[in-house]
Amino acid sequence: GGKLRFATNVHTELKVVTLLVLGELEIGTVANPIADGVTATLTIRDVPFDLQEDPGQYGHGLWATWNAKVRIHGRALSETFVRLASEPRAGDTTLVMENSVTGWRVGDQILLPDTRQLTWLTNPWQNGGNFDPQWEELTIANISGNTITLANPLTFDHFGARDGDGNLDFLPHVVNRTRNVVIRSENPDGVRGHTLYADRTDVDIRYAQFKDMGRTLGTPLDSTTFDENGDATHVGTNQIARYAVHTHHLIGPTTAQSNGYQYTLVGNSIDGGTEDNDRKWAITIHGSHYGLIQQNVVYNISGGGIVTESGNESFNVFDGNFVMRSKSVGSGWRFSGTDNNPDGREAVGFWFRGLNNYIRNNVATNILAYDQPNTGYGYKFLNLRVGNEVIPAFQGANPNTDGITVNMYETAIPQFENNEAYGAIESALTYWWVGSNWINPEPDAGTTVIKDLKVWHNFGNAIFHYPASRIVIDGLIVRGDGTAASGSRGIWFDDYMAHETVIKNVDIQGLRLGIELPAFSRGAVTVENSFLRNVQGNILVRTPYSVNGPGPLTPKSAIIRNVRFDSWGSAAAVNINTSYSTRTNSDVVLLNEIFVYDYNGVSGDDFQVFFTEQAPDFIVPQSYNRFVGSPEAGLTNQQNWDTYGIAIAGAVAPTSATRAGIDGFVLTISIPAPVAPSGVTLTASS
Repeated sequence: GGKLRFATNVHTELKVVTLLVLGELEIGTVANPIADGVTATLTIRDVPFDLQEDPGQYGHGLWATWNAKVRIHGRALSETFVRLASEPRAGDTTLVMENSVTGWRVGDQILLPDTRQLTWLTNPWQNGGNFDPQWEELTIANISGNTITLANPLTFDHFGARDGDGNLDFLPHVVNRTRNVVIRSENPDGVRGHTLYADRTDVDIRYAQFKDMGRTLGTPLDSTTFDENGDATHVGTNQIARYAVHTHHLIGPTTAQSNGYQYTLVGNSIDGGTEDNDRKWAITIHGSHYGLIQQNVVYNISGGGIVTESGNESFNVFDGNFVMRSKSVGSGWRFSGTDNNPDGREAVGFWFRGLNNYIRNNVATNILAYDQPNTGYGYKFLNLRVGNEVIPAFQGANPNTDGITVNMYETAIPQFENNEAYGAIESALTYWWVGSNWINPEPDAGTTVIKDLKVWHNFGNAIFHYPASRIVIDGLIVRGDGTAASGSRGIWFDDYMAHETVIKNVDIQGLRLGIELPAFSRGAVTVENSFLRNVQGNILVRTPYSVNGPGPLTPKSAIIRNVRFDSWGSAAAVNINTSYSTRTNSDVVLLNEIFVYDYNGVSGDDFQVFFTEQAPDFIVPQSYNRFVGSPEAGLTNQQNWDTYGIAIAGAVAPTSATRAGIDGFVLTISIPAPVAPSGVTLTASS
């Protein structure tokens, strides 16, 4: 309950099993950080738990609660990670950075990501868990200006990403994981420590390393349970909430910190070590709001690297953080745990249970699922079954006494801008139930803008869309290497409900497929002012389909305006491809229109595309359970139209004309593209 202050000008170390802070802990401050050239270390001892005394396993770590104050500040770094100025090659002994840095020192441990574009056959989940990584852990032997000399030469190439003309568009980063304040577990393979900050604690932690911390495993949880008297009825073997850095219902001070936030985590290094780390989550924001999480680096973690846990977390700023080397451990599916209680064990750089935070300038790399496809992502917004949540009515408020209820299905992501994902990564971004409750759009939902996302060398999807409403994807840039593009895609909607979707100003090159438009679309989906140059196809339009059955399907239209197309390599990619399917849960006679304006950047080159299956003499398959087609067997489109007013895709094609680069019939049109008044969305047929 008093104050413990570490000296800032000499080497210090405190070894302790549990440090409970009810007063003040000071290991350097902004005004007086731990001096360059000395270290301050807090070591959590490796001793067995006394399960009689502490069955819930709260101890063995640093815990600050009630009205405590924590100030930790090591040697500042101007940047914790920096993009390189040239491609590192095997055998190189120097790295040239984009700019000079301060605070980096001889002896610092640095990281280079694995930048390869893997294939479905070389990634670990497809290859029996086997993976030969090419990330590198290095040491600075000398640093001068923007040039680092390495203690040992590089083992691997770390190529950047190029466009179809061979121009180098992206280069990897070099990451500094060394800090001169170290909070560590004494034995990484023994009883590990954790840190937790709760209640009204005033937390400001900058430029500290959390080394081999956290003991909650990435396997299914097994937490201690208690009866109504507080007696343990079961002692857990994998206790929840024992993470490296954990803000646990942290309200913060009644008056904001001098930087305007309720808590501050800046420039820290969360380092799982050199071996595979099965400990789950690195920075965990749980029921905490109005915080600043900035310029932190996370290396070698299981499950989410930086996490919001419960879905109510609001108004936190995640700015310029770097997560490298996250893996899944037995997650088993696209989200682990249960529908109502996902537990974030899948491989994800940034795992957000809710939506109401600011996400900008972050980087995720080397995020790999070891067990199932579609589980490895740079960024995941899992708003699945979050619903109504209580958040503070104002900054600094205790939500238990001064809270307001917010419907998270109506809540747009306030900012997702200038983030990046690359290198030995399956997919970059996925989002669930944004502006919607499952397949039902929320009428009062705001618009979420995915702005200026950069993705390169993904072997899965740059963006994988799950049910969502009013998504705008603006300024997306994706680069594949072309030769390893057998499974890579840009924007993938599949059969998940998409309501009023806009894709604009995107540049997708070197993948197998550029954009697969939604098979289950409510309202129009628009693609405009973009450039697509890919290996097999650029835009794919599917038959209306939903895994939930044909019942919820509604007429859909695609508006493709001022989109330029090209092919990657010698094979001619299909620019607009119609994909007809009669699988269960499809409705092949539902209106499904495709309008193209200013094709390939040529003003006035406007036409409508029809599926070839809309030909008058094409026989429409008969309806059956969970498939909608013709009421009768053997009728053609024209016969169905004359008798029932139905046909494939809602119309009989009025032409059989074709055009190079278009898979379907093409009809020149002269009507202008629909323009909606503010707040209103029109379908093309309007």
